[in-house]
Amino acid sequence: MVELKHHPSSNHHSRWRQFVHPNGRRIHIAATPEEHEQLKRELTKSERGTEFDLCIRGSPEHLQIIRELKTHHEGRRVSIREKHSAVYTEFEHIKTELDAISAELDLLTDHHVTLDANFSKFGYDAHLRTIDVEDTSESTISKFDEPSGDMAGQVGMKLKFWKRPVVRQYFHKGLLWRSKKSGEVASFELFVDLLYVGVIAAIGDSASERATIASLLHYILTYTMSARMWADITNMNNWFETGDVIQRVCIMFILLCILGFTTNVANAFESSYTAMVAFYLGERLLQGCYFLWTAALVPTIRGVMILQTGVILTTTAIWITSIHTDYPGRLGLMIPAVFLDLFGSMAVTFVMRAFQQYNESDSRTCFARIMRGLATHFEFFPAFNIEHRVERNNTFMTLVFGYSVLAILYQNRFSVFASNAIFGKAALSLIQAFCFNWMYFEIDLLNMKVHAIRRHYFSAWLWIFGHLPFAMGYTLAATALSKIVLAHDCSVADQISLGEPYDMSSLAQVSTGLRWYYCGGLCVALSFSGIISFSHLYHVADGTRLNRKWRLTVRFIAALAILLLPTVPKRKLQSLALVGITCSVIVGCLIVDLYGLSKKDGDFWFGGFSLSEKKETTYVAQCILDKEYKTRIQSNLEMANRTSIKDILRRSSLGRSRSLFQWNRHHNADTHIAV
Repeated sequence: MVELKHHPSSNHHSRWRQFVHPNGRRIHIAATPEEHEQLKRELTKSERGTEFDLCIRGSPEHLQIIRELKTHHEGRRVSIREKHSAVYTEFEHIKTELDAISAELDLLTDHHVTLDANFSKFGYDAHLRTIDVEDTSESTISKFDEPSGDMAGQVGMKLKFWKRPVVRQYFHKGLLWRSKKSGEVASFELFVDLLYVGVIAAIGDSASERATIASLLHYILTYTMSARMWADITNMNNWFETGDVIQRVCIMFILLCILGFTTNVANAFESSYTAMVAFYLGERLLQGCYFLWTAALVPTIRGVMILQTGVILTTTAIWITSIHTDYPGRLGLMIPAVFLDLFGSMAVTFVMRAFQQYNESDSRTCFARIMRGLATHFEFFPAFNIEHRVERNNTFMTLVFGYSVLAILYQNRFSVFASNAIFGKAALSLIQAFCFNWMYFEIDLLNMKVHAIRRHYFSAWLWIFGHLPFAMGYTLAATALSKIVLAHDCSVADQISLGEPYDMSSLAQVSTGLRWYYCGGLCVALSFSGIISFSHLYHVADGTRLNRKWRLTVRFIAALAILLLPTVPKRKLQSLALVGITCSVIVGCLIVDLYGLSKKDGDFWFGGFSLSEKKETTYVAQCILDKEYKTRIQSNLEMANRTSIKDILRRSSLGRSRSLFQWNRHHNADTHIAV
């Protein structure tokens, strides 16, 4: 018999705190590392001479013990069924009848359903309930008091004009505390993404007009500034939950700043620099004011918010100084300002970690006492919501891939078919973009064990900041590709066939600068896709043909090979050949990934046709049957008689049985349709 003990506090969910393992050892469960140390000291004194184990809830040791308990009791059930078959069958029959009656009562009395995600996706319904399986101390029934996500501001909740911000999740003494709700992307964030497509296009087109080193530097600076504004909106919605009118007004103001910034990008380093910086600072200062407002209303994170505001004010002073400095001298101010804007939040994190170290030390020096006093203001730090952050980054990369597809589109003047070199380059570019999308969203996420954000703070920052050069390099390659696709330097490329205004943009010769933009951008994108993949922790699958280390090595070698292509003379490597080679290299990387992930002892080419694979396919069904028909089917199963789906669905003499089937894995190859 497993002996249980629950939480004494009614404010927490009921949990197993201690129980006896089948081997006789008493198992104690601690909720936190601090409680683990406390229980260890107490149990060492109180239970001397008694064998016990102590583990932290959710740890691998805890999971292993629970699995052993499950295996033990399943074995007991099988043993009882073998020894007392008749009694066991009757008991199971009664239990099934009671479950069916309880299900019918739930339908009649509007009891809960375990569809938490349904409320977030389709809105809240007062007649729907959910069973919180973790809360069994008082009642197994729990109510949804309020809707979540974007539904929070709709029916059933009063919309506030100005609401005090609430921190969604935070770090405190090394532990992450977060809301039970998963972070959802707000509707206005998708609206921001629509505008950001234009931002990427404007910055990329400006860089491709003059493919020089100076234009590349301007591209890096302006792209980083635009990414900073995009990240500010993401962080505002990720860290804090408000949902008031003022937040939407602030977002609208930021959108206007992004619009003004974009309209001044093309000539920013000639005549519109002041306007571009003014719109950029408008967005940054609004962010600083929001942080100060939060610091005043949320004392627990006041120190962090003041530091964040200090970083913004410091960079603002540098930006204002750069306005009054002539070009190229202002580059000496722009570069450190962009660097601080980009990495300022990471510096604040390191400051917080340093304060925590002094807070835990026993040093009695004057400096240590001062640091411990300051550390009290940095005990709480807003954390990223991993669901929201990953979803936002996926959206950002989708925009980048989408821009690369948009950049290669053109119009023909006459009926031109696939034999045209311009169409061939566009088709190869589309294949290349699809392969990048395939590798990033599917290959690099397969068999992931621990995400980079959850793995370590260093891997988290590597994942976050690694996306910027990835996106920057791919956008640079895409904007150069928009010129290369239209070039008529090949014998089968006809400028006359292009419609307006694409015929005027067609180049007779692709410049060396555009070649370096294209190949260098692809090299950076491919390299950082490997670095981002390296930041995650994956399950080690036995029997795969190539492990991750070798697959990423091939990717880095391919990136280096692409980088060397511009060194080939133009007359020997025309635009069609250039795009064809790069596309072949990217497709080769994808093939290596697919081949490496396949099993050595498995059939890579076909699946689901063999007899053994057909037998592995199983069905799981939940049926509500009348008593007579259920008894008949159970008798057939007990006598090892064959029972098919048609037998279960067939009408009985007392009425029609209802059943709901849920297919497992994939459909049966011999039964494609369930009647």
